[in-house]
Amino acid sequence: MIWLLEAWKKLNIIGPRPKATPRPLNYNPLIPPSVLCLLGCGIARPDPNDFKKDTSASSLDPDFIGLDISKEAIVAASKRNKDITWVVGTNRQPPIVAGSVDIIFCVFGFHSFQGFNKILPVRGKLLLVEPGPDHLQELRQVTYPQLHKTALNKLDDAFAMGFKQVGEQILRFNTPPLPNESIKDLLLMTPHFFRATQEGREAAGKLDGASLTVDLAFRSLEKTEYYWPEA
Repeated sequence: MIWLLEAWKKLNIIGPRPKATPRPLNYNPLIPPSVLCLLGCGIARPDPNDFKKDTSASSLDPDFIGLDISKEAIVAASKRNKDITWVVGTNRQPPIVAGSVDIIFCVFGFHSFQGFNKILPVRGKLLLVEPGPDHLQELRQVTYPQLHKTALNKLDDAFAMGFKQVGEQILRFNTPPLPNESIKDLLLMTPHFFRATQEGREAAGKLDGASLTVDLAFRSLEKTEYYWPEA
């Protein structure tokens, strides 16, 4: 989670805080965030210890919620970390009290702005982390017959529900050469494993010592008004 915090600080959502008057959110200097929710958390990606290691976030001391659609993942996560509230649910209908989450992290997750709108209060923050057009291109080049570059999802649905975009940052770098086993593990963590043909999976599984492109887009949104969907 440290890399999420670093990216968000650069977007000026989490900034430096004087000792006398903590200011974790530039857009709402009066109320520090108390509840952070990571959607699609898997088997324990959110970790309070990461916040403690980040000195600029040390004054936040928030509560954490990890939500995932997989009951098996949540059970495994709950055994690894007892300091987090673990919830089985979906982004579309998160089983979380309305307006009770200050910051949502949605990392490579399904965008359901109606669900996000439900659990965020006005001035609540949403961080979307999405793959850019060149993300893992070396892997995709051997997995698919033709390489397609996909644009970022439009945010029209979010804007219609009273969200506004307050920041954007692109993080791009190349990994060091990765061993074959690491590449196989990475492929299993992506949708490309399930979308590719058997031939494509076998070709990707033969990669060894490849350096992969990481291309991520961080987009930060703020809920600016109440939105009540029509019945």
